[in-house]
Amino acid sequence: MSPRWSGCAPVLRPACLPGPAGLLRAAILLLFCLAAGTASAAQTLALAVATYRPPEHSLQQWQPLADYLTEKLNGPQVVLVALSHDEIRDRLARQTVDVVITEASDYVMLRNRNPLTALLATRVPQYQGKRMIGSGGVIFARSARDDIGGLAQLPGKRIAAVHPASLGGYQAQLMSLAQEGIAREALGPVRFVGGAHDQVVDAVLAGEADVGFARSGLLEALIAEGRLEAGALKVLNAQDLPSYPYALSTRLYPEWPVFAAAHLKPELARRIAAAHLKPELARRIAAALMTLEPDQAAAVAAGIAGFEPAADYSPVENLLRSLRLPPYDLTPAFSLADVWARHRTAILLGGASIIAIAGLALALGRINVRLRAEKLTLEQARQALSLSDKRNRETLTTLAQTLAELESERTRLDNIIWGTGACSWEWDIATATVRMNERWANFVGHRLDELLPTTIETWRRFVHPEDLIRAEAALRRHLDGDIDHYECEYRLHRRDGSWRWVLDRGRIVERDRAGKPLRMVGTHTDIQRLKEQESALHSLAHLDPLTQLPNRRLFSDRLRHALARAVRGGARLAVCFIDLDAFKPINDRLGHDAGDRVLIEIGERLRRTLRGADSVARIGGDEFALLIEDAADVGEDLLPLLERCLSAISQPIAIGEHRVVVSASIGVALFPQHGDDEEALVHAADKAMYAAKALGKNRYCLAAQPPSELPARPPEAG
Repeated sequence: MSPRWSGCAPVLRPACLPGPAGLLRAAILLLFCLAAGTASAAQTLALAVATYRPPEHSLQQWQPLADYLTEKLNGPQVVLVALSHDEIRDRLARQTVDVVITEASDYVMLRNRNPLTALLATRVPQYQGKRMIGSGGVIFARSARDDIGGLAQLPGKRIAAVHPASLGGYQAQLMSLAQEGIAREALGPVRFVGGAHDQVVDAVLAGEADVGFARSGLLEALIAEGRLEAGALKVLNAQDLPSYPYALSTRLYPEWPVFAAAHLKPELARRIAAAHLKPELARRIAAALMTLEPDQAAAVAAGIAGFEPAADYSPVENLLRSLRLPPYDLTPAFSLADVWARHRTAILLGGASIIAIAGLALALGRINVRLRAEKLTLEQARQALSLSDKRNRETLTTLAQTLAELESERTRLDNIIWGTGACSWEWDIATATVRMNERWANFVGHRLDELLPTTIETWRRFVHPEDLIRAEAALRRHLDGDIDHYECEYRLHRRDGSWRWVLDRGRIVERDRAGKPLRMVGTHTDIQRLKEQESALHSLAHLDPLTQLPNRRLFSDRLRHALARAVRGGARLAVCFIDLDAFKPINDRLGHDAGDRVLIEIGERLRRTLRGADSVARIGGDEFALLIEDAADVGEDLLPLLERCLSAISQPIAIGEHRVVVSASIGVALFPQHGDDEEALVHAADKAMYAAKALGKNRYCLAAQPPSELPARPPEAG
């Protein structure tokens, strides 16, 4: 990341040059300001956002997110820049941006041309409070163009688009045309306007182009801003998606990713650590994004519902490969760039040793071919010993020496592979035998002699049953020639009963004259730490860090799935909001550590009280939520359960020498009586909880019940 100077510099006025003492003071001031600028630069983080509208619109839209990250990271100042596709690539190459939010195809391109540290999250757009599931492109023409009614009329027409690297503004449309049998070459001249997608609409309205390609949602935005008259344009190949609010001509693709640049490494982390921050900066940025709620100012300004764990961007890669677009215009369907994008952490851990191992394995394969040939020649020479010819004896001696040299070289290569710590294997496909090194056997907790004879069934015995089908399918694709090498991640069973993740790679090194595979060689690498890091990031995004209960995001996801099951099965469920009574005095009197212990104990009591199919989550400071499934009989099942919850909460809690007592107010909403979707049920339960507080606390209250009809709480319970 290049320096970002701030501070001040002295201004010298020629009319009144200072004397020697003044020059000394000016020099000291200049050094102070430069030091201040450098210190400021070391605590600056550049956030780049791709623009598909005018830059000033993008800056206004995303600046609240930069401010939000500055507050959450509690150290580096997040500086927002709005850039075009080309500017993002240039700034990444020059290491002047640190975190990037851009289109999915841009990410695939950048991942293949620049080393990227981490894929942090995927943004979740919203429309009128509803989460959206992706984005696409729109193809449009002027409504007055009667000669253009569908995709079939596009060959030969002039096209306006924003940039060849834009997924929603060019590439998604090309894919829809290709699926209709229309190649890029059949189109008329394509004019790339650059800048904002707005200029594509201007070009079509001005008659400078017959057809425009733009990102979905643009036409609706221009109409809402009064810059486009409704009905002036018509949408071609319109897709009917009831849950998608914008005009659409293509399929939907994953939303914009957020990723960190490769130079966001320990040296930057150390500079920030000097400002009393933790060094796991990329993970802290991801955690800050995951905790952004839809109603916060940064989400509202950006028009999003927040961020979620990184999406699967393979549909975008498949699109680029199918259309032979960069970075797959000059590379095969599966390249080293794909391996880097999917397994960069494992590659960095292995480093140069993985490359060396692959080369050594191939060299070992060639030596084996030569060794078998020399053995055959030696056998033929032995059969000719009856001739007792001096020349034959000399030939036999030479062959024996060559065989010894080859055996020595093979032993040396085996020792080198052992020194790298890799687990290697060699599969004789015709006989199903597998030659494994001692390291392979040690990895699963055995000695090699305990596993002999080793065959392909030996390998199958150690692979996790859930992973074996996937591994064998990848192996079969390589044997059939569909892919140029075999690669798969799976779990191996160890002697101590544990399972450990490995990355297994190999390729065919020998075929017969008909092309039938005869022999494969390969290695596997331990990637358990990588898998554990992925699991930890998932927990960070879905669990409350204090109580380890599900957080609001995970509770919302479980509620959506429970509603779907209830609709299919005609069942009933209940949503309960719990707010602790008199909790604030505990924090004020005993401190926040005591308050945290109370929250942990209350969460554990609720978890023990609920049935196995029900869920409890912490959704706020002293607020919890319950999801009660199969609440068929309110009087016999639900209300006694709520009574047990109130009783469990009100039991005394020992905090050192103190004993504290809290109670709770519970609001209850039933499906389908009080709402048929997530938003309605949550709103009803929240209102009922406030009604319970108004009626004296330490009680439950059903939604939409007049106070006179509420179940009375016995005096001893209050």
